[in-house]
Amino acid sequence: MKKKLINLLFIFSYYSGINKLFYYFSNSRQRVLTFHNVIPDNYFDNSIHLGVSCTESVFESQINEILKQYKITTKIGIPNSCVITFDDGYSNNFENANKTLKEKNLSAVFFIASDLIENQDILWVDKMLFWFAYVPIGSYNICGLSFCVSKKNRENLYIESYLYILENYKEKDTFIQEMNGLYAFSSLNISSDLYSSRFKALSKFEIEEMKRNGHLIACHSTSHDILSRLDDIELSTEILKCEKLISSLYNCNYFSYPFGSDKEVNDKVVNAFKNSLFQKCFTNKWSWKIENNPYSIQRLSLPNTQNKYLINAHLSGFYYFIKHIF
Repeated sequence: MKKKLINLLFIFSYYSGINKLFYYFSNSRQRVLTFHNVIPDNYFDNSIHLGVSCTESVFESQINEILKQYKITTKIGIPNSCVITFDDGYSNNFENANKTLKEKNLSAVFFIASDLIENQDILWVDKMLFWFAYVPIGSYNICGLSFCVSKKNRENLYIESYLYILENYKEKDTFIQEMNGLYAFSSLNISSDLYSSRFKALSKFEIEEMKRNGHLIACHSTSHDILSRLDDIELSTEILKCEKLISSLYNCNYFSYPFGSDKEVNDKVVNAFKNSLFQKCFTNKWSWKIENNPYSIQRLSLPNTQNKYLINAHLSGFYYFIKHIF
């Protein structure tokens, strides 16, 4: 009932002019949007590993709604404009997102984890999502924790495992290895088309083609580590590895913090990047408080929907106002 009432409120705000007021009073604030994977509609199975993904038709619809309100740019700090960004570096960014953007003559920022490109292997966090999405129903013991997988609790179990790794970060690799030992990633039941679209890494050829299409290729760390869990030496080493790839893999000095919330990006991390070659660093949070800090640029994300009322509620900021109230 609460969800239906909120949806009705978004419809009302769209037609009553409330959204326009929110757009007007925040027109000096640039919108920076986070996307991850753009998947063909007929492959999308709503598994938990697609939680931050959208379909091709949704992506095109959202770009069309954005263009009604903003000019899309890759420059940071332009009032009343929008920057489209992508995280991670999977090939669907080239095959699907780039295709739509090219048709509309638009450029975006693609944040890429370099190890994903170099090793052509799934990022550790995606291995966890992949495993919990498709492992058969049953009980599993990983690093001393018991996971009883059912049809309805897969997302909750992934969240539980992620929070465990967040507090026990040195056990991350062991956790992944034990998952694979209990039920091999290669044995998980997923269609080959969806697997390829979702988990195949960008090739170096595709990256160079995206550069030629006017996109910015930016840094998303080497291996998608939780930076707040690295010690000072590890963090400095990570930043140095990333800096060395500027002008070769990356054609700009933007950096997107992996995960990007307060748990993964603390003051130590932000301050470390202030002394780096990176000049713009991006989080994955959005609030009413504007932080004029180039090392903590806020981004917002849209749900996987073509609902123009909900899309505009997010873009205008009205959604976050209601979320704060409720």
